[in-house]
Amino acid sequence: MSLKEKIGNNFLLDANILVSTILIFSIKWFLIHIYNQDTLLNKILFDYSDLYYFPFILNILDLDISPQYLDNYTPNKNIPIPIYSILLHSIFFKIFGLISFFILEFFFLFIFLILIFNILIKCNLNYYFAIFSTLIIFLLPFTLKNIDLFNINLNIISGLFSFRFPRPLVTSCFFFWGIYLAILYYKNERLNFKNSIYIGICFSLLFASYYYNFVNLILLFTIIFVFKNINDITYLRKNYKNILNSIIFFLILSIPFLLIYFSSEKDFFLLIGGIELNFEFKKKLLIHFINKIFSIKFIVSFVLLTIIMFTLLKHDDFKEKKIIKLFYFMFLASIISPFFFVLLSPSISEIYHFLNWIVITTIFVSIIYLLLVVDFVLKKFDFFSIKYIKYLFLFLSFIVILSFNFLYFDNLIGKNDKQIRKEYQNLQILVDNNNFEYLLTFIPRVQVLWMLKNKTKFNSIESSYSSLNFNQLEQNFVENLKFLNINKIDFADIISNKKGSWRYNNEFVKYFSWYKYQANSLITFKNTNDFKYDEAEFIKKSSPTKTQQIIIPQFEINRLLDLYDKLALNQDLKKPDLIVLKSDSLVENYSFIDPNIYCRLNNFKLLKIYYQKKTDICE
Repeated sequence: MSLKEKIGNNFLLDANILVSTILIFSIKWFLIHIYNQDTLLNKILFDYSDLYYFPFILNILDLDISPQYLDNYTPNKNIPIPIYSILLHSIFFKIFGLISFFILEFFFLFIFLILIFNILIKCNLNYYFAIFSTLIIFLLPFTLKNIDLFNINLNIISGLFSFRFPRPLVTSCFFFWGIYLAILYYKNERLNFKNSIYIGICFSLLFASYYYNFVNLILLFTIIFVFKNINDITYLRKNYKNILNSIIFFLILSIPFLLIYFSSEKDFFLLIGGIELNFEFKKKLLIHFINKIFSIKFIVSFVLLTIIMFTLLKHDDFKEKKIIKLFYFMFLASIISPFFFVLLSPSISEIYHFLNWIVITTIFVSIIYLLLVVDFVLKKFDFFSIKYIKYLFLFLSFIVILSFNFLYFDNLIGKNDKQIRKEYQNLQILVDNNNFEYLLTFIPRVQVLWMLKNKTKFNSIESSYSSLNFNQLEQNFVENLKFLNINKIDFADIISNKKGSWRYNNEFVKYFSWYKYQANSLITFKNTNDFKYDEAEFIKKSSPTKTQQIIIPQFEINRLLDLYDKLALNQDLKKPDLIVLKSDSLVENYSFIDPNIYCRLNNFKLLKIYYQKKTDICE
C-alpha cells in the first residue's frame, strides 16, 4: 500500500502531523513556563482567551444555565450558551480539572492540522509538501498579525485559527471538517450514509457554536448540490434518503441549543449586539455590502482569483478539476453569505464577522491555488523524486514550527505583563489561605479566578456571565458603587462616553450592559440622535459593522443618574469579604473604602485589594 493510500485510510493517523503538534505545543508552553514561572491557574487566566466563555464551562458542568451569583438578584431566564463549542471542555474539566485546558488545546491543534493536511492530500499535493504547506497555513495568522494591507487589518486572519477559546480554536475545527466533508461530497458521485450523518453533525455543531461559518458552509453545500443536479437530473432521486439523513441529524442535534436559545433572557440579545432587522436596516446593510463588493480592492481580488481558477481548469495537467471548482465555490459562498443572511434573517449580531470571513476565505483559497501551482511545478521538474527531498521538506517544516514559536514568544515578551501575573498569583495565595465567601470586583478576570477556585458568591457580576436583565444589572452596579461611597458627580464621569483610538468605548458601561448601547451609522439605542455634537458626527461616519462601539445617549445617561439618586443603599446587602479594584481606574479613584471595616494589602501595585477586618488591627 502506498503512503498516499495509507493516509486516505487513516484520516486521524499521521505520525508527522502528530510530531508537528507535539513540537508546536511543547515548545510554546516550555517558553511560556520559562518566561512566566507561575501557577497553572495563572497560565490559564493569562495565556488563554477568551475568558468570557470560561464561566459557561462551569455552567454546563453544573447543568445550570441560569446561574445565580448574587443573593438579592434572581435570573428568570437562561444564558444562550454556544454549547457544542464548550461541551468537550466541560466534560474534560470535570475529569481532569485545570489540566484539561492544555489537553484540549493539544487535541484541537492536532485536529486542525490533520484536517488541513487531509484537505491538501485531497488536492493531490505531494505528501511531504502537504506537511510543509499545512504548517504554513497554520503559521499564517501569527505572521500577518498587526499588518495593514489596503486599509484592512490582517489580524482578522486569526479567525482562520488561533489558540483563542472557543473561537477559533474549536469552531475552526468544526468548519474545516465541514470543508473536508464538502470535498468528499463533491468528488463522490453518491452521498453515502456515513458521510450524510457526518454532514448533519457538522452543521449542528457550527449552528450552535458560530453561525457565520454555518451559513458559509450551508451555502457551499447548496452550490455543490445545485451543480450535481445540473450534471445529473436524477441525482436527487438517487440520494434523497441520505440527504434527509443529514437534515434529520442536523435538526435533532440542534434541538438542545434551540431550547436554550428560546428560553434565554431577552435582554441578552441586546447585550451581545443583536439587531432586529426591519426593512430599512436590511436596505442599509445590503447597500453597505454592495459598496464593499464594488470597491476596487475587492474587484481586483475577485478578478484575479477568477482568472486563476479558470487558468487552472483549462490546464490539462491539473487533474483535480472538482477541487479547483470547490474552493472557488467556497469563495463565492463567503461573498453570498452576508446578503443571504440579511435577506432571510429577522435579526443579526456582530455583522463584521461575515465580512471578515470574506477576507479570510479569499486569502485561504488564494493560498490553496498557489500551493496547487507550486506542487505542479515541482512535479513537472521531477523535484519530488530527488533522493533526500522529503528530509528537506521535513526540515523546512521544523523551521516553520520554530518560526511560530519565535513569533509567539516575541508577542509574549511584548505583553509586558509580569507584574500583573505576579499579583494574580499572590491573589490566588490570598484566596487559598483565607475563608473568603463574598467578592466585590468589576474585573472579569478576577471573577473567573474566583469561579475556578470553586467560589460562587459575588456582590457584583459581569453582565455576560449571567442571565440577569438590564434593570437588575444596573441596580446592582449602582448599589455597589454606593457601597464604595462614590458620589453622583463621579458616577456621571464613570458612565460618560469615552473616545479611544478608533471607537468610543467604556469598560464600566460594557461591564453592566455590553453592546446594549452600540452606536454606528446603522443603529443607536432606540434609534435616537440624542448625543453630543461630536458623538453624533462620529456615529454618522462609523461603519454599520462597527458593532463594538459603545455610546450612551443623553436621555439614558440622565435616566441612570436619576436611578443613582433614587436607589438607596440596601442596608441588608452582604458586605464583601474581599474587594479587588483595578489601580487608577475611575471606580478605584473615586472610591472610599471604610478603614474601620477593611484593611488594604500594600504589596499590590496594579490591583487594589481590601479584605474585611477580623480584628481591630490590620495584619
